[in-house]
Amino acid sequence: NNVQIPENNALSSPQQPEVPQTPDDFTEYTANQVNQMDPDNVDPFLNIPDHNLEDESNNITPNPPAAGEEPPPPATEPNLQGPENIPPPQPEDQSAMPAAAELNQQEPPIEGEAVKSTRSTDGLRFLTLGSSVTWGAGMEVRYFAYPYLLTDDRSKVTNLAVRAAGPKYPSVCIQSMVSEAARVPGGSEEYDVIVLEYYMR
Repeated sequence: NNVQIPENNALSSPQQPEVPQTPDDFTEYTANQVNQMDPDNVDPFLNIPDHNLEDESNNITPNPPAAGEEPPPPATEPNLQGPENIPPPQPEDQSAMPAAAELNQQEPPIEGEAVKSTRSTDGLRFLTLGSSVTWGAGMEVRYFAYPYLLTDDRSKVTNLAVRAAGPKYPSVCIQSMVSEAARVPGGSEEYDVIVLEYYMR
């Protein structure tokens, strides 16, 4: 049961180097320190940079231009925000515009009056119907309202293109409404595209 406890807490503290007490000890201590700095005892993987040496990369000079060649312009950062870097506006491609965009540029018809005309664009036969009463309310509530114009004239169409004159409603295309042919008072004739124009009052 007799446990000896080391003095000065030697278990927890690291071992301290011995300090020379006599002149002879000091001579031996100095010799050991010098021996540690011997080149044979230095770690070969220890590479200490010498800050007194100049960086050779700073001394590289560009090759002079050959005879007959112009020196390259100085390197400058491009100004990406300047107006000279903005590409010029390209003209609109008119061929990409839909053929029906040029149909019926006349003034809005009188309310309740049916205006009929046939147009031909690149061989396509168009029937243009103009009325402004019923269709606006139907489009506002997103209903596929049947215009009274087709009912009163008993016209039957296969393709119906709807174009709005006001900025609130875009162009809308819906499927077949009645049958395969478009019938007009002058006779029965088939059309490739039926255009119904309505105007917001």
